[in-house]
Amino acid sequence: MFEQTLVIFFKEIRNLTRDRKTFIMSMMIPFILVPLILFIIGFSMNSFQNKGMEQIPVAFSNTDNFFYDFCKAQSNIKIVDYNDKDLKLGKIFVYVKVSDDFNLNVSEGNDFDISFHHSDTMKSAISKNLFLQYKDFFKNFCLEIKNYNSKNNTKLTNEQIRKILSQDLEINLDQGTDINLSSVYFNILAPVMLILYSYIGSSSFSSDMTAGEKERGTLEPLLSTNVDRNAIVYGKLAAASSMGIISSLCTGLGLFLYVFLSAGKFVFGISSISILFLITILTSTFFAALNLTIGIYSKSFKETQIYMAPMSIICLLPSYFVYFLDAYSINLFYFSIPILNIACIMKELLSGIINIFHVGIVLIWLLVYILLSTYTISFMFKKEKVIFRV
Repeated sequence: MFEQTLVIFFKEIRNLTRDRKTFIMSMMIPFILVPLILFIIGFSMNSFQNKGMEQIPVAFSNTDNFFYDFCKAQSNIKIVDYNDKDLKLGKIFVYVKVSDDFNLNVSEGNDFDISFHHSDTMKSAISKNLFLQYKDFFKNFCLEIKNYNSKNNTKLTNEQIRKILSQDLEINLDQGTDINLSSVYFNILAPVMLILYSYIGSSSFSSDMTAGEKERGTLEPLLSTNVDRNAIVYGKLAAASSMGIISSLCTGLGLFLYVFLSAGKFVFGISSISILFLITILTSTFFAALNLTIGIYSKSFKETQIYMAPMSIICLLPSYFVYFLDAYSINLFYFSIPILNIACIMKELLSGIINIFHVGIVLIWLLVYILLSTYTISFMFKKEKVIFRV
């Protein structure tokens, strides 16, 4: 049966690559499209962020504190009066609430109590992230004051602290240009692209070698030969999987190219890439088996496309859901949900997290999906009343 499987495999590969121009373009499009989309979205989001950060309307619960003095000295911050309605409408980007003993804690070098509130607008969310970085700066500032007081056996006065804060202090802020978990567009689109092209990479080819053969009338002669039905299934599955794997790998190469050009270095480890490569192969194989099942059941190429269209949407939804999860604390239950577990493990790997237990769970489930899908295809392929539905 192995020799028959190879014959079917090479037959399908020859048919799929007969139109070399179409085949090459189908492989090159994800390689070119992925970095192009990420560059365009990244540029537009950074432009939006920079424009939104030119003048940030900020309100304070108490203006008699060091943090207020610091913010007032920043050219990109506009101090406004607080109004609950304006905060909800997004006219006030951030509302800063500080404790009454804030100045005392800062002068003593102790921890301080400060919180930020914002509206649901994107500019407000970006502004809050900026103020969280200001808060981190203040923590280091308090530590420096504490070290200074301890070293010099003295205590800075409030006027001296205010004078320091009113100066042009050097503050290192994360502008979001690095490729990391905080890059919103990268965090969403990277798993989306990898999963999507793992699916669509084999969808059109699977349709052609199943429903397409029905329409061309070439499936009946193949079934009338003495070739084992399982060999036909395995040969077609290997061919469809190969197309999906090549497509998803081109997507991965485009993704890594974008990361390298943006960050100026390769930020992923060899281990993460190797596991991601294995996950991609098994994911493409699973989707290829799923697409073949749909193609075998369908009466025509058009019917196959109708069934496959909603499946592509189903593949995308988990990737958007995963964005709201913290890569360092994903619930173990999510790694057992079909497709969602693939998105979760991709998020961990792209964040530089290698949890062998999570990887093992996902790999086992992918193998189960592949075996179940392959069994379903074999069962359907042996039922001519299913293949040739009237």
